[in-house]
Amino acid sequence: MKKFALVGRHLSHSYSPQIHKTIGEIYNLDLDYGLIDIEKDQLKEVIEKLKTGEYHGYNITMPYKMEVMQYLDVISDNAKRIGSINTVYYKDGLLHGDNTDYYGFKTMVESSKEAIENKNVYILGSGGAAKSAYVALLDLKANVTVVKLKNEVVDPMFKQVITYEELNKDLVDIYVNTTPVGMYPDLTHSVLDQSLVSGKIVYDVIYNPEVTQIMSYAKRAYGGTLMLFVQAFYSEQSYWQNKNIVFKEEYLEKLKASINE
Repeated sequence: MKKFALVGRHLSHSYSPQIHKTIGEIYNLDLDYGLIDIEKDQLKEVIEKLKTGEYHGYNITMPYKMEVMQYLDVISDNAKRIGSINTVYYKDGLLHGDNTDYYGFKTMVESSKEAIENKNVYILGSGGAAKSAYVALLDLKANVTVVKLKNEVVDPMFKQVITYEELNKDLVDIYVNTTPVGMYPDLTHSVLDQSLVSGKIVYDVIYNPEVTQIMSYAKRAYGGTLMLFVQAFYSEQSYWQNKNIVFKEEYLEKLKASINE
């Protein structure tokens, strides 16, 4: 049996063990998937366990997605562009890092069948999830603007940045919420008022609840559940490179059932 884990802080409500266990069942993989809740000064030691074979791969979540990069030998091109890592594995004597959130978000957008090219897309938030969405949207040829808090300092990778006070609804085609506002248990809050969202398309990276408050305001809206599943499949493909692990729509119901048990 191969051992994998999610590494981060405050992980008790994570769906990752259920999702990866279900992927294991679908592809007949002999795996165990746990949670490693650690302090910053323990991160290097945990990553080193990949070299001994105690663990075969990790998913990395907040607050270590950027911190972990210094301990890796090989970083994928997408992870370099995004500036954060969510998947780590050991191969040919080297520690590898990738960002599969990129693929998860890109798949979520493409599967919606909404027109994206040349649309004015406004990303709400400027953290790690915003970076993945930003790079994916640029690759989909959208015009991307990041919306930040008034005194917030953002990564220079974001080329077009405004504050919430400067937001003009008439210029917006699509919103992407990458903030935690509206996430369980904060179900009744939205990062934007209904007046700014009405008539627009919304993508929300939040997956719990399936329909957030900001999504309920939109003309059409897409939640983060698909993104969550797809990024997990891409991680498993990194771990098991001798197998063809690919997300398929037919797996959706089984995956949803796994996180609703």
